[in-house]
Amino acid sequence: MASIVKKCHGPGKEHVKFHQSNPDIKEAKYIVNTGKLSRQIQLDLCALCHKGGLNKTTPSFSFKAGERLGDFLRSLIYPCKPVG
Repeated sequence: MASIVKKCHGPGKEHVKFHQSNPDIKEAKYIVNTGKLSRQIQLDLCALCHKGGLNKTTPSFSFKAGERLGDFLRSLIYPCKPVG
């Protein structure tokens, strides 16, 4: 489960450490709140796992939650050939 959470919200080590030491602070710290991301960035996060036909343009694991997926992957969807 941790790797699934990390994929969308970023690494949680500092988040957990901070909130264990500061239990009265209710605002999330050191974690990506996907609800505050732009629509495009939210779609990019979903596409990372749910869109087929992507090809890496950067080293594996360089994408971080909150960044544009298009900066790391290229779509492999090709235009259809004309019929006839």
